[in-house]
Amino acid sequence: MVLPHGPLARPDPKLTPGVVASTDVAAVCRQSKRERGSFSQNNLLISAADQQAVLDEYKIPAQQAKHYGFDFLIPLQLGGANARANIWPLLRNHGVGFREKYVLNIRMHVLVCHGDMGLDQAQKAIATDWIKLWMQYGA
Repeated sequence: MVLPHGPLARPDPKLTPGVVASTDVAAVCRQSKRERGSFSQNNLLISAADQQAVLDEYKIPAQQAKHYGFDFLIPLQLGGANARANIWPLLRNHGVGFREKYVLNIRMHVLVCHGDMGLDQAQKAIATDWIKLWMQYGA
């Protein structure tokens, strides 16, 4: 196991508790890559209004916004919803955050779709403590 170095990106559970849109494993596993969602600084699946609202909720000043990317706590590729309560800002290129969560999202999708983990288990685990999950499956 790799121990994390630097700051750990964690969402505020009051602002981003995570939202599930689907619990249907077959539907989640047959999504195309485009439907699964992109993970980028300016995630095109997240409206500009939602991005700004999330930055405001997290009290991130406009001049700092360029240092953040947006993620779905419960990723779309695990049946997460495109809803503000599932979106949070992560610092890019600083500590454990943006890149690590991206890798974890992919690995969890593979585990679920290969039958190595239940979808509900993966959704709950990633929403509860994605860092712990990353240390177990992604690091």
